[in-house]
Amino acid sequence: MKFKVWILIIIILVFCKVSFSQFTGIVSYDNAYRHFTAGEFEKAIKYYNEYLKSYPRDAKAYNERGLCHESLRQYKNAEEDYSTAITLKPGFDVYYNNRGYAYLKMGLTEKAYSDFSQSILLNPSSTNGYEGRVHSLIDLEKFPAALTDINHAISLDNNNPLFYNLRAVIYGLLEDTVRMFEDIERILDYYPEDFLRNYKSQFVVLALDNLAVSVDEYTKMMKENPDDYFLYFVRGFSYLQLKRFTASINDFEKFISMCHPWQERYISFAKRFIDIAKEYTEK
Repeated sequence: MKFKVWILIIIILVFCKVSFSQFTGIVSYDNAYRHFTAGEFEKAIKYYNEYLKSYPRDAKAYNERGLCHESLRQYKNAEEDYSTAITLKPGFDVYYNNRGYAYLKMGLTEKAYSDFSQSILLNPSSTNGYEGRVHSLIDLEKFPAALTDINHAISLDNNNPLFYNLRAVIYGLLEDTVRMFEDIERILDYYPEDFLRNYKSQFVVLALDNLAVSVDEYTKMMKENPDDYFLYFVRGFSYLQLKRFTASINDFEKFISMCHPWQERYISFAKRFIDIAKEYTEK
């Protein structure tokens, strides 16, 4: 009889230990996600670490922890988390897309291109893979292919101002200034509400991080092509979205100084963006 009682006690203790571990894991995930959505990434990572000890096969949690690492510019850690998420759930396009951006920021453009292509293959009706692949194609200087992809993204979502921004950049790189400024005119219709919202989220942080990468790319191009004044325009525009208003104004003013008098239409666009930047600087 005593032997049976001891067996029962052991079973209850084991059950309680497992239940407590699972309960702790669930609480940890709730805390992790709360900090994640609040943009408190270091705190979120701490709780994701605790949660994944209890639930080591949760692909979603690895992906979210990867986003935290990426937001903190810990790209190698982000890449490892995305890769684990892909191993656990290989048919989910978002994980490939996220790893593609991590690769892009690590300078591994060919790997990024491959991941974005896989994202498109898994979910061709989503714009995510196309947008990401555009960035890798620009980095590879395959501008006509980038234009094809961004046009496809716009066909899927023709109300996204960031796509017109990206296409304007590509037209600039292709030296098609007429179409570039047609897209810039469309972009102005969205200002300021859809570009300069003042709120925190992990997705906004990552979008701004991608813009920062673009600024670095434009700066590098300027060193190679110092007379290409349109690069000052697109970099100024990126600075504006990053809320680096003084840098934005400086680039637009440089662009205006390099324009010819007959390029009045282009100058007027730059002046409108300068006014927007000054308005926010004064707030």
